[in-house]
Amino acid sequence: MENVEIWYDELKEYTFESQFIELSIETGFALKKLYQNNFWNKKISAQNNIIIDHQKQKLFKILQLNKDSFIRLSTRSPKDQVFDLDNPQQKLEIMLGIQNLLKALNIDKQELILRAQNQYYSNNDSKIEINIQKLPYLLQDVELNQVLIWLFNYTKKYLKIQNAQQCYELLQKSERVFVDLTNLLIWKNINFNQYQDIEDLQKDEKIDEKQQLCYLCVRKWIDILDENEFRCFFYNKKLTAISQYNPYIYLPYFNEKSIQIQIKTKIYDYFEKIIPKLTNLNIEHGVIDFAIFTNKDQEISSQLPKNFQNNIKSDFLIEKIYVIELNPFNNYQGAGTGGAYFDWNSDIDILNGSYIYGKEKLLQQQNLEKEQVIEKLQFRFQNKQRDNLVDKIFPLFDQKEELLPEILKNIIQQNDHDNKKTFYQKYCTIF
Repeated sequence: MENVEIWYDELKEYTFESQFIELSIETGFALKKLYQNNFWNKKISAQNNIIIDHQKQKLFKILQLNKDSFIRLSTRSPKDQVFDLDNPQQKLEIMLGIQNLLKALNIDKQELILRAQNQYYSNNDSKIEINIQKLPYLLQDVELNQVLIWLFNYTKKYLKIQNAQQCYELLQKSERVFVDLTNLLIWKNINFNQYQDIEDLQKDEKIDEKQQLCYLCVRKWIDILDENEFRCFFYNKKLTAISQYNPYIYLPYFNEKSIQIQIKTKIYDYFEKIIPKLTNLNIEHGVIDFAIFTNKDQEISSQLPKNFQNNIKSDFLIEKIYVIELNPFNNYQGAGTGGAYFDWNSDIDILNGSYIYGKEKLLQQQNLEKEQVIEKLQFRFQNKQRDNLVDKIFPLFDQKEELLPEILKNIIQQNDHDNKKTFYQKYCTIF
């Protein structure tokens, strides 16, 4: 990742208002210890909490001015905690939300029971439970797609923080944060496992535990629809490709040619504005994520259950664009920046601009007209309803590659058809 503090000042007018708090080596160590305590019940020193409490005081001052915020490290955010399985209130809200969505789609309990009888149960089963683990197998693809869109957008609210306690609860539960802190400590030549606890680190004369490890970035909260995020690629400061960011949802209005052209044109124009900023940062190649805001956002939010997407056509208008983040142009053998709908190997000629501008050595020499670039600029998205959303989508959740890494991950662990009935009964019911 391109650490946000590196590019923020230069792109300040194009992105979300942000403030930064230094996180020291000992703070990173304490967060890792608290993560271990949360998940592995390891006994840890009270000094870890004292260090975090000190950090909370710094954050308190910022949150007084900016109440609703999104937090992230220099590297990544704790977005893997968008849904906390251990939080009964969140689980209840999700269940009730899915109930209401299914009702709006004219799917009631009896309909789901009938589908379950046909798929999993014999007719003489006395009690049939419809739960979140079974639900994907009982819905038609178009219905499941609606549930997914709703889930992605609804659960984002769990990343909104209003106080320091919420912030550090997210940080100390996030596997993404844990992994990043581990790598940051390694880059500082600190072996986390050689210290039994924080006091041992503080006693090590070779380590300056007060030294900066990274930053905590506190960003002003802006509601962004999941379908309005795009991953864009640039090479030699030329826009080369655009992708739907979330590849697991189907948005029929993306098939409209006029909307495709508008998305490509608006993003192209916006990218041209920030090229001088990228030049100042000495960044020639990269992956940049954009959020768009349209005149249809309110309609999209309120009419989801009514299959609104088919009604969004010629009057769709992009009104604003923001930079979300900047990433390196690479994949590090699968451990770097994700390609979304592009493959870093088979699509490299598209991503490095060869498809539009010619081979790499000609990139700086080609002076194509804007209309020529827009015509050849590839915008990839989910262009048809998938034949089997369950098989193709949910395994990716288990790999923790997206926003909801836990909520349905156990689905793919239950490949034995005969065991599904017993397995499902372990989970909370929807009806």
